[in-house]
Amino acid sequence: MKLNTENISKKYELELVSHIILNYGFKNVAIQLADYMLNDSLFISNTIKNNILNSQNDVGAKNSNLEEGDKNGEAGKDEKGALIGASYEQNSEKNCCSGNCNQNKTVCDISMNKDKNNMNNTDKVNLYILGDTTLNECCEDYVCSDHVHADFLVHYGISCQSFITPYVPSIYIFNKINLEDNFIKNVREFINKKNILEENKISIILTDVSFINYMEQLVICFGDKNKINFLCDEKKWKIFYEIDDKIIPSKNIYDQNILASQKKEENNSVNDPHTNSNNVINDNTYTNPDLQFTNVIIGMHRIANNMNGHVYYGYWDAYVEFKIDDNIFDKYKFMCGRLLFKVFYNTKENTFVYKIVKKENFECRLENEQCPNGKDNKKECSQIYLFTGKEENFTNRVILEYGNHYDIYSYNNVTIFAKENNKINKLVLKRYNLIEICKEANTFGIIIGNVNLCKNKELRLLINYILRKNGKKCFTIVTNKLNSPKLENFYDIEMYILLTCSENNLLELKDFSKKIINPYEFFVAYNYLEWDCNYLFDFYDLLNAKEIKKEYIASLKKDKYFTWNINSEQLCIKNEKNSEQQELLLKKYDHLIDHNSTISVQDQQKFIMKFQENSSMCQYFMETIKENEKREFKGVDINYNTEEIPMAVQGLDGIAQRYDSDLKFSK
Repeated sequence: MKLNTENISKKYELELVSHIILNYGFKNVAIQLADYMLNDSLFISNTIKNNILNSQNDVGAKNSNLEEGDKNGEAGKDEKGALIGASYEQNSEKNCCSGNCNQNKTVCDISMNKDKNNMNNTDKVNLYILGDTTLNECCEDYVCSDHVHADFLVHYGISCQSFITPYVPSIYIFNKINLEDNFIKNVREFINKKNILEENKISIILTDVSFINYMEQLVICFGDKNKINFLCDEKKWKIFYEIDDKIIPSKNIYDQNILASQKKEENNSVNDPHTNSNNVINDNTYTNPDLQFTNVIIGMHRIANNMNGHVYYGYWDAYVEFKIDDNIFDKYKFMCGRLLFKVFYNTKENTFVYKIVKKENFECRLENEQCPNGKDNKKECSQIYLFTGKEENFTNRVILEYGNHYDIYSYNNVTIFAKENNKINKLVLKRYNLIEICKEANTFGIIIGNVNLCKNKELRLLINYILRKNGKKCFTIVTNKLNSPKLENFYDIEMYILLTCSENNLLELKDFSKKIINPYEFFVAYNYLEWDCNYLFDFYDLLNAKEIKKEYIASLKKDKYFTWNINSEQLCIKNEKNSEQQELLLKKYDHLIDHNSTISVQDQQKFIMKFQENSSMCQYFMETIKENEKREFKGVDINYNTEEIPMAVQGLDGIAQRYDSDLKFSK
């Protein structure tokens, strides 16, 4: 089968990736691929290298023309559209210095680019394919990228859009889905058949990341046709964003041919782009009477993170950026990791204005708009329309979070749209049994599935505090992709609490004897949340819940070891002992000091000298050490099951033609 290189390049958006690498001057690029994409990894890396090399050659030809023009006293020729930035290593003498190099090497010391504003073209761009990532495919693996000292991460495939701490700049290249040609037509016919627009209800559009190439057309289809002059099949229109009552034009990544060094200078001299007078539009053409609400709310995806200290939402040719230091989660409304925008249409300029939804104003009808017939019920005035591929995790998340507040319709190829609210009972009944088991369990394991999640540490400490407060045992386990053999090693743990991304919170391992719950179900079991079937998956939402927030603040005021004797006057840590008592303790527990530990010996000694031997914590600590000495983990031993070496025997020889066990020979 002939490889269609053009389609593969388009699928992986290799020109876009090459442009960003050149434009921002990245040198060590980590490319994270889903498992099913690894077959194309060689083509991806070679194409990006060639794009960078061709760009360098274009810049070299441009500079040669300019130099030739200077010698002849004439202006040199220029080429439009040439990319300027970092370039891949020269692979030939001719490209290296126009054939004037006598040195026997592939890269000479003479820089081909003499422009002071340009970067050194002999700098090399290293590409690394992350073939064995430590996290789920939907999460960015900053740990694995750090192993190759990457300064840029390209994440391919599905994305859970979880709130993470980005250690290096990263972008998302989604696996865009290619649907049938009549997809938009089917959606439009369904809308007309059900009279959705005539009901004057708000349509909240949430899509899987694979539908990002259809989102702009879906906005047109669900928009009020009395206010919009576009047709459903129209693909291009200008988009503006309204952020904090300021209208700013959308940005296009291809319009930004600014080197990284210049970007840093601009970041030092320019404040927030939303307040920059060059970006804010104060034209009277965007007055309120000209803006008509289309009854559409769209959930926008995050497409880049920590790019020069900013996070991007929207499309690559029409995005809006926020400072990464701004806590946008507390200010604006998110649905399943998607940032919500109300879509307005400018009747005067025939353009769209995406107005960001503030968290404090998110109600039935946003910004005090009244429901039809005076009803004050979200189900009566808003509907969620889901567009997902084969990913059921995203669908289940939306149903569990918003199934009690909105009518949820999911797109499919057969019935076009199917109501999903009836699935909530099946999902909830299956999970409620875990809550009852959690109430009876005494030994828990907290699994950290993704160390990059925001508020991951705070939530873990709070759960640990609550368990200690209730006299439960608790262990913290940091691991990568979960499976039954890993967790079966900890045979005394009765239940696991999984802290991972939102779309993997409902994890179920087959043939696993222990149960796994998520933080929401844990808080329900311990009466910090009411069981109203409204799941909270984001760690921000959980920590902001009234009772949980109250307990979290209280835990910050307590000593680390206070909860071991919460009802006792005798704590595990006493006041400072005299020198003789300290020496006796050090001699008695000298065997506990680990000289190979990352914790210094002095810190270990300080901890031992504060032991109160009769406290429950110290007794439990000593019992745990004795118990762990008896443990054997042969399942992870490299020499497992090699005590007896089997005897080598003579095998069969010849050409195998048939086996006696074949069915056709059994007669």
